[in-house]
Amino acid sequence: MFWNQKASKEASEQAARVVELGAFEQAIQLQVPFVQFTPAGVVTFANALFLKIVGFERDEVIGKHHSTLCFPDDVNTRDYETLWQDLRHGVSRSGRFIRQSKSGKAVWLEATYFPIVIDGKVVRIAKVASDVTQQQSTLERTQALLAALDKSLAVIDFQPDGTVITANQNFLNCFGYRLEEVVGKHHRLFCDSDFYQNNPHFWQDLGSGDIKSGLFMRLGHRGGRRSGWRPPTTPSSTTRARWSKSSSWRATSPSGLRNPSPPGKRPRRRVPSPAKPSRAPPGDGRSSTGCSTPPLTSTPRSMRSASR
Repeated sequence: MFWNQKASKEASEQAARVVELGAFEQAIQLQVPFVQFTPAGVVTFANALFLKIVGFERDEVIGKHHSTLCFPDDVNTRDYETLWQDLRHGVSRSGRFIRQSKSGKAVWLEATYFPIVIDGKVVRIAKVASDVTQQQSTLERTQALLAALDKSLAVIDFQPDGTVITANQNFLNCFGYRLEEVVGKHHRLFCDSDFYQNNPHFWQDLGSGDIKSGLFMRLGHRGGRRSGWRPPTTPSSTTRARWSKSSSWRATSPSGLRNPSPPGKRPRRRVPSPAKPSRAPPGDGRSSTGCSTPPLTSTPRSMRSASR
């Protein structure tokens, strides 16, 4: 009698857990984009939220392989092969994945694939996702813009106290330094003694969110290179100050330096003359200052389509 009661109680508890898990799965399917696959990658279920993102009808994906939702270039990669190998071996995968919608446009999903294991065997793969296409598109455009600026401007990053974090090659070429010679050094390295006497709260002001702009005289390597700067020095949201130099003021070689000074003589603080307008024909990638401005030639992945 005792054993029967115990077995009956365990069966009831197990049945309650099954019901609870079923309700939990149903809640997920109702609230978030959800799709299920066999261990081989064949779609067995997709909810309406997921179908809305990719633009397919349910009968257009059920029974089709996961690769139907991907760009061919992404399917034919080692990463894609490893994804399904890991899932078949019971290893969950999460991250940001690019997928192809029915219209051929790129869709970015923040997703988690998790194998469902019964008695030590993977019986199906479940995936929950969210659509982050807009965020990814914004990120890629920002990265493309920063890459273009890095090619056309001299840029240096500082900690809030003025310590150099890094500098791009344009900056290093202009001032005659190697990267290891400036990283960890203070902004004073590039200034004469008068600058901090006249601007004692320069970095405190930046730390409070003030933007510094104007024409600044800065010293190059061993004080031998001097250049006129008109940089916006701006505090960023990551508490770093980014100091940029316009390409129209760039000094790229000793013969092109502004206001060179004889040895032992203080440089005159003369404002550099404006660059002459370019005579280059329209559309050749040059700016009105005569300085090369690299175009954004690469297409962000978020703009990809099946026709590429």
